[in-house]
Amino acid sequence: MWCLGYANAQNISVDAQSFTSQQLIEDVLVGMGCVENVQVTNTVSGQFSQDLSYGYFQNNGGSFPFEEGVVLSTGRLNNVPGPNTTLSDDDANGWNGDQDLEDALNINNTINATVIEFDFTPLSSSLSFRYIFASEEYRANNSSTCNFSDAFGFLIRPVGGQYENIALIPGTNTPVLVTTVRPEIIENGEQACPAINEQFFGSFNGNNAPINFNGQTAVLTAETDVVPNTQYHIKLVIADEGNFRFDSAVFLEANSFGLNVNLGPDLLISNNMALCTDEETTLTAIEAPPGETYTYRWFQDNILQPEVSNEFLVSQPGTYRVEVSIGNGCSQEDEIIVEYDTPPNVENATLTECDVNANGIAVYSLFSSEPQVINGDNSLQITMFFPTLETAEMNSDQITNPSQYENSTPNEIVYARVRNQSGCVSIAEVLLTTTPATTVPPQDYEICGENGFSEFQISEIDALFDAETMPNSTYSYFRTTDDAASGTNEITTTTFINETVNQQTLIVVIENASECYENSQVTLFSRDTPILMDDEILPLCADGQTPSVMLDAGVVQANANATYQWSNGATTPTISVTNAGDYTVTVTNTYASGLSCAATRTISVVEGSTAQISISLSGGFPNQTVTVNAQGQGNYTYALDNSSGPYQESNVFENVEPGQHTVFVRSEFCGTTPFTFGVLNFPKFFSPNGDGFNDVWSVLNADRNNPVVKHIYIFDRYGKLLTTLNSAASAWDGTFNGKALPASDYWFLAEFIDGFQYRSHFSLIR
Repeated sequence: MWCLGYANAQNISVDAQSFTSQQLIEDVLVGMGCVENVQVTNTVSGQFSQDLSYGYFQNNGGSFPFEEGVVLSTGRLNNVPGPNTTLSDDDANGWNGDQDLEDALNINNTINATVIEFDFTPLSSSLSFRYIFASEEYRANNSSTCNFSDAFGFLIRPVGGQYENIALIPGTNTPVLVTTVRPEIIENGEQACPAINEQFFGSFNGNNAPINFNGQTAVLTAETDVVPNTQYHIKLVIADEGNFRFDSAVFLEANSFGLNVNLGPDLLISNNMALCTDEETTLTAIEAPPGETYTYRWFQDNILQPEVSNEFLVSQPGTYRVEVSIGNGCSQEDEIIVEYDTPPNVENATLTECDVNANGIAVYSLFSSEPQVINGDNSLQITMFFPTLETAEMNSDQITNPSQYENSTPNEIVYARVRNQSGCVSIAEVLLTTTPATTVPPQDYEICGENGFSEFQISEIDALFDAETMPNSTYSYFRTTDDAASGTNEITTTTFINETVNQQTLIVVIENASECYENSQVTLFSRDTPILMDDEILPLCADGQTPSVMLDAGVVQANANATYQWSNGATTPTISVTNAGDYTVTVTNTYASGLSCAATRTISVVEGSTAQISISLSGGFPNQTVTVNAQGQGNYTYALDNSSGPYQESNVFENVEPGQHTVFVRSEFCGTTPFTFGVLNFPKFFSPNGDGFNDVWSVLNADRNNPVVKHIYIFDRYGKLLTTLNSAASAWDGTFNGKALPASDYWFLAEFIDGFQYRSHFSLIR
């Protein structure tokens, strides 16, 4: 698991001026490390005003793991200290990459390389030093952490030999990079990449981290075998890859270069690593390689101890030091402070729950005992609960359901294992008691529904029990007693529809801080509301076709004793009315409890009549427009020459051909009325021979009461005016000045009242 560090951190400080590069390596990094002939041969830094990209650092007593050391960065040295509130993102003119680093890591395109190179002669056959890699490329919840990393290496070789990189993931040949040491990355709720070598990752850093980088590795050790008294060359190098963005740094612990005598961090109460009463630990110094002999001298509080091996058993507090000599005049030492912490001071506790079944058995949340157990010491924590003192002391057979623990016997005692920040443990007893529960009478709740089902408001059920319980009670509803006992399948919605027809009983769990209540129950009754037909419209015809209308309440389903109430005061299922208007009926089912369930529907009685019809003709012949004038009550639709329709809402028909026609006017409620009329028609011939058929030429279908033609002029084929008819109702008998004219074609001009003129011809047949 990774964490977001650090809390209340003391920032590190850096110094680029007080140490020469030779002093940084010989006096800070190497110190007394069984290394001779240290000589810095080359340094490369970004060129900044009064700053470098490498230098000295110290932790100022803060939480950064190394007290002091040397740091190399791909940016300004002064941007290395915390807090982590800005992006370390520096560049400098002419700051190139490093070919040796690219060759060692099989990468390319490095820039901004910071380098310190030096020669040295080891006096032992092993060489190691401790370091931390930190980078802005470590970005929590960001997939870039999966794909991008700056690079660094510790390249060592015998003088004249080939470089070997020893900045590796322990036990592998894999270089340490952001992309090779990281936790699982989750971005937008999905895995961006899995964890890789997560055990060597330190932390993502918050804003108050002591260094100004987003994340860092754990403390790692670079180590290799060397040939004593042989000159070696090492190149410490770090570089940006691809571009200068998102800087990185590597921190080298002071005095760690050389023979690795490291007893580990101090075991202190302040760092939560102190030992506990009667606890022992073994300190281990570096072991001599095969074929070599190391001499060990152990000191406790500066008093030499008899132990001469590389291990020392600690059983009491003190300051312990080991001196390791390798037989050629080289020796190195390390010191560790060991403190002992006392067991936590805990109090026994009592938990009390309602005894809803009057048997001394209840369900407990065991962790709710913690305030009593730790007695105000928030540095203490209950780790788990156990059924017996023995299992608690052995940390075995723990209770697996502490949040829903049901005691097996009345007044049972369970045991809490409590640890402090040093990991020291005490055991506290937790007594599980019960208190008798007050009985709350069951409640009935009935509301109106349909077909045996209703939607019940939980808040209204709550109100029933509020009248029976102490103020501020809360209620939980369950379908079964088993669900109520286990707290599962609680009804959490604000409304509930009964799941069995007509009625259903629910179990009610009542909680109150001041009172203990037994579980109660509520029986929900769904009472049927009458089901009525939809609202409707009925006709009442004014011309006597339907002088009265029978109205029906329209019951689809109702109780046998249902009552009826009409808006006109009637109380029967049906009524007869003779006036138009809206009639509302309410049908009510009444139950023994007094609950009334009512439904209402409205019948609109609309008065209508058959149409009184007249016709208006307009437009030029032969494309006549017919307008139907319908007088009466109600709405009408119209069809021409076909009683089956189609019917139209418009009362206008256009382009009506000459001849006899029938218009059908349909009332919304009172039937269909036909009306026959004619459209003007100019005959194509006439035969004035006295046989009684077609003896004169005149306009057909002319309406004397509604004339549309003003004059008709008749000409012979030479254009001579023979006669003038002063209306469409007049006729011509085929004579001129009393003399019969011969059979021939004759022409006419009809002038309509509205100014329209129509010309055509007809034949006179003898």
